[in-house]
Amino acid sequence: MKRHKCIKRALRGFTLIELLVVISIIAVLMGILLPSLGAARETARALTCMSDMRQLGVMITVFTVDYKDKLPANRIITVPGTEHVTWRHWLVRLGYASTEDAWVCPSEAPLGAFSEEGMVMHGRQCTGDVVANYAYNGSSFWSEASTSPGTAKGIGQIVRPSHTILLLESQEPFPDLGIWMHTRRLGDDGYHGSFGYWHKGQGNWLRADGSGFRMGFRDTMLDDCMWHNGQERIVIESTNDGGSTEVVDTTLPTVHEHPEWIANIAPAYAGTWN
Repeated sequence: MKRHKCIKRALRGFTLIELLVVISIIAVLMGILLPSLGAARETARALTCMSDMRQLGVMITVFTVDYKDKLPANRIITVPGTEHVTWRHWLVRLGYASTEDAWVCPSEAPLGAFSEEGMVMHGRQCTGDVVANYAYNGSSFWSEASTSPGTAKGIGQIVRPSHTILLLESQEPFPDLGIWMHTRRLGDDGYHGSFGYWHKGQGNWLRADGSGFRMGFRDTMLDDCMWHNGQERIVIESTNDGGSTEVVDTTLPTVHEHPEWIANIAPAYAGTWN
């Protein structure tokens, strides 16, 4: 009889309290691990984004080799006076860069990715572009649309390639973004800026030497501004129509920061983002 009781006791299952304790422990562990897994996935997406930007930088470099050191024009005129395509479309068309995923940030920008195709700029309609989150640094590399795919600007003319931004993340349709875009894309909550901020509050950037880095938007213009080519001295001036434009100011030192820009971007890039 005693042996029979021992066997029955050994076959006894969990009590309800024991089962609830086990479930509670599993729930606590999942609560601890899931945020870490989410953060790891976001880090992986940010790294993939940076890798894509580096590949685009390589494609631009290959382009400059084929076009005698000349950088791609931001817009290429295909029908004089009426139509143009963007440098992004041109790189894809000539086989320098791939389509689709390589141009869209894997982390998904809050406002999405856009294309200039179909838009009318300077009296011309854009007939070719790709949906993209990546654009030129317009403050250094913007140029008037050209009938040639290469601009008058050579990559060898960049004075400080290890300090000058070449490509940046964007929530705009335009193929290039200059610092004049600092007030664009303001949402009702004031937190929708044009430039990258969705990698844990920072953006991915690519220098002209092909190296990538992650930084807050306003930090790119502190101490030694990364938006210019080392010799240009630029300030933003208001225009009569309420907009703004860049003006060369020779009274500024070559190495400079922009406290006036930082004050202007505060409404768009507030909180813990930058």
